[in-house]
Amino acid sequence: MKRALQSILIFKPSFFIITVLALLPQAIKAQESRYVFTDLPFTFEDQPKVIVLVPEQRKCTPGVYDSSTGFTRPESCETVPAVTTMEPGKVYTKVLQVQIDCVDMTFDAKGDKKAWASVRDDIDLYKEWQRLCRK
Repeated sequence: MKRALQSILIFKPSFFIITVLALLPQAIKAQESRYVFTDLPFTFEDQPKVIVLVPEQRKCTPGVYDSSTGFTRPESCETVPAVTTMEPGKVYTKVLQVQIDCVDMTFDAKGDKKAWASVRDDIDLYKEWQRLCRK
């Protein structure tokens, strides 16, 4: 488009204005088609959770006086570990609206709590980019 505008500048100013106005709808259309929206399934996996059934405890026995020796045994303590169990992570699929940038080859899935990423990171998104953007 730069070459076209450079060559147009050689002509009369009135011709330039008319040509730019004629090209304006095409520029707007090209800008509108930069972003494409589609719905795609995404698989999410929750992290496994550790559930504490009984917390860690510290059991101490007091010092005992031994009358035969005349000494007091010191207090002794031991730590009883916590009793835990694991709840496995859940795997679920959710259909999200995806905004694909055809020019930058990036996408943003609305609702996945992540920022824009490259479509090259996911083969399914790359195929969708080819289908929607390479017409």
